Amino acid sequence: MRLVKQIQKILSFLIIFILVSCSHVRLKYEAQVSTVDPKTREEKKSDYVYYKSYEVGGLNQFICGLTAVIWGGWCWSYLGYPTEQMKEDLKYAAEDDLFHKLGKHHFVEEMEVTRHGYYEDGDLSYFIMDGKEYKQLPFITTYQRFPASH
Repeated sequence: MRLVKQIQKILSFLIIFILVSCSHVRLKYEAQVSTVDPKTREEKKSDYVYYKSYEVGGLNQFICGLTAVIWGGWCWSYLGYPTEQMKEDLKYAAEDDLFHKLGKHHFVEEMEVTRHGYYEDGDLSYFIMDGKEYKQLPFITTYQRFPASH
């Protein structure tokens, strides 16, 4: 009887853990971006990284919790993420972020979307140039991104 109660506690903990941890998928967008330094007119390349989390709970999460005890059950479906819709949404969100940081004078040369993890966190983006991380490229100013129209 005591063993049964211990097994029930362990199974309850596992199901709760699975239901909580299988609620989000975190995706990573990586691209190589070219832009022009407005002072020197020199083309500069940098790597751009953007992270975004997507909720994947609901029925998928519930079925995962119910079937997890049997060799992982429905939880294996999480290996199928990201979906094509998630990739498109992430690409759009990253390009919107790039536009707000660089304006229309940039070019994305190479781009890749990958699954980064299964947790929820806020959106995050940065540039990598010459081995350093930047929230904004140091040679781009707000005026250069959005010049006044006459």
